[in-house]
Amino acid sequence: MQELLHHESYVCIGRAADFVLKDEPNVVSVYLDAPYEFRLKREMKRQGISEQEAVKYIDRLDKYRNSYYMYHTGRQWKNPENYDLCLNTESLGLDHCVELIKKFMELKFGICSSEKEIL
Repeated sequence: MQELLHHESYVCIGRAADFVLKDEPNVVSVYLDAPYEFRLKREMKRQGISEQEAVKYIDRLDKYRNSYYMYHTGRQWKNPENYDLCLNTESLGLDHCVELIKKFMELKFGICSSEKEIL
C-alpha cells in the first residue's frame, strides 16, 4: 500500500489501511457505518436472504473485521479516533457520503474537484 501511494492515487477498502498509511500526508481515512437494523435490511435485500441469515452474515463479518483490525493494529476497529472522517450511510445515503468525502478532501488538500478527479 505504501509503495503504491507514491506512484498513484487509489482507494483502499479495509486491510487496516488507516493504520498502515497513518503517517502519510496525502491520505484520508474514512469509516462508513450504519445502525444494525439498517444494515440487516440492506443485506437481506442485496443478497436476497432471510433476516436470520443476514444476522449471521453481519455478525460473522463484523467479528472477522474486528479481529483482523485488532490483530494487525492493536486498536479497536470502530473507534472514531482512528479515522479522519466517520459517516452514517443510513442518514446520509451513499451518494451524499461520496460528496462529503470529496468536500473533505478539497478542504484538507486545498484543491477543487474540478481541478482534479478525487474519487
